[in-house]
Amino acid sequence: MGYTHYWIRENEIEQPIFDTIVEDFKKTLPRLPKLGDGFGENEPVFTMEIVIFNGYGGKESYETFGFNRNISGSDFCKTAQRPYDLAVTTFLIIAKHHLGDAITVSSDGDNDKWNEAKTLCQEILGYGQQFALPKG
Repeated sequence: MGYTHYWIRENEIEQPIFDTIVEDFKKTLPRLPKLGDGFGENEPVFTMEIVIFNGYGGKESYETFGFNRNISGSDFCKTAQRPYDLAVTTFLIIAKHHLGDAITVSSDGDNDKWNEAKTLCQEILGYGQQFALPKG
């Protein structure tokens, strides 16, 4: 069950842009499954440098999602399509919206698997429906 989402980032993210990504993601939290910290307990972690979350509870969590403002390069998160997958795809749509070509997002799933996250972002944030995974 290694269903995975991938991203490649260039450079560190400027603080105001990172803050906007986090603020937009927090606006979506009421419509997302309950999230925990990296261990699937307590609350998700939001600092000025990093976002860390997982599904809440043993059966809802899988692999920790971490997005660090200062670390560029490639990263990924395996979700096994558990409910918090919606949070991961939502976050990545928000990041892509604000970072543009400075981030490339791909997935083991096709664009149809992202429809719920695209709709959620569009309804709450006014963008997201135009998000598309790269072809190939």
